[in-house]
Amino acid sequence: MIAFLGVKITRNDKTQMVTLMQPRLIQCILEATNMDCHAEEAHHPYTLTLLESDNDSQQHSKETWHLVSVVGMLLYLASSTHPSLAFAINQAAQYMHCP
Repeated sequence: MIAFLGVKITRNDKTQMVTLMQPRLIQCILEATNMDCHAEEAHHPYTLTLLESDNDSQQHSKETWHLVSVVGMLLYLASSTHPSLAFAINQAAQYMHCP
């Protein structure tokens, strides 16, 4: 295993597969959203339906974390090592103006 700029690179000689992981960034995102203790693994990183718009434009969330910062970290994660997250993060990014 090799680490470069926070990315862990692992090569499986048997399958000739290279895996890129960013465990520190993932841990940082979980801590920023207070999910580090109670997050559960999901088979799909998103729902199978599109998010609907919120017509009343009121702020519903009382979260203490900064949405723009977390979505930015997730976008970086998706673009560098986890492209399977891109659709779900794009859906969340569309509502950053009024979370």
